[in-house]
Amino acid sequence: VVGVRFGDTAYAFPFSVLFHAPAILLSDRERRTILMWSPFANRALAYEVTRDFSARDLEVVSSPANAVLLYNSKLGQFINAVTGQTPGGETPTDFRQAIAVVKTTWPRWNQAHPESKVMMPLDGQGSTAPGQPILPQYPMPGGGTQILDERRLCFIATTPPLAVPSEAINGLLNLTVGRDAVLLFRDSTGQMRAFDRHIDEDLSPRFSRASDAKHPEVALVDADTNTEWSITGVVIEGPKDMLGKKLTPLPVEDQLYWDVMKFWYPDLRWVDVAALAAAREPPVLARSSKKSSVVKKRRAVHSVN
Repeated sequence: VVGVRFGDTAYAFPFSVLFHAPAILLSDRERRTILMWSPFANRALAYEVTRDFSARDLEVVSSPANAVLLYNSKLGQFINAVTGQTPGGETPTDFRQAIAVVKTTWPRWNQAHPESKVMMPLDGQGSTAPGQPILPQYPMPGGGTQILDERRLCFIATTPPLAVPSEAINGLLNLTVGRDAVLLFRDSTGQMRAFDRHIDEDLSPRFSRASDAKHPEVALVDADTNTEWSITGVVIEGPKDMLGKKLTPLPVEDQLYWDVMKFWYPDLRWVDVAALAAAREPPVLARSSKKSSVVKKRRAVHSVN
């Protein structure tokens, strides 16, 4: 399913339903959001939109390079469901901030959101549609007879974006790529999480999972200051100058396809083996009654393709 929280309500959209209805408009009082699904890219995006944005003006017109392309007949504007932009790279009219989406199994989503609403198939269409991720179907422009590169990646929306091999994410990763310092991991529900590790210009600590924390909300500990953090990137306990600090979350999506994403994001950077090896989480620090002071360090820069 694709899961999304909008307002006070959680929603689950089975892949099989979205296959026949790749654009869904949700309304909650005075707010609206659009969910867009490109099945042959395994890509889901959601944005809050204005009240002027209407479902009756939208039409699915094609799937160029495996991305669903929508057409807003009222505005005469195309919307790419993989990038969330117009073909010219602009924000579509009436689009506002992005909303986090989660691709997961129904049992995991239902366990985390037992009150969730579920979209049911329309006229039995969902019974014949794929209910799990499927490979790209359409040829990539300029690909010729070359075999499609089906490498699965985790897409992190840095600037420019990063591509981390999905199979390499089996613990915490403290990535340092150019000027980007990223914390990447899957939580206990299987949801991928990414944060900017910069606390200030010079400090970007490395994180480990907390193994003996006394506070129930502590999930992470950084090796530079011995500060304890929640799973959402908020300081729980540490030196006085760290209290109140928060990590900035980064949009992230797993199990996407390299050829498709590289076409739509030409500046996408594949994280190489050396950077991944250096990103493995450091050993968990021994707990002490006295928290260490903040030590500012500059991290080495690791190359990417």
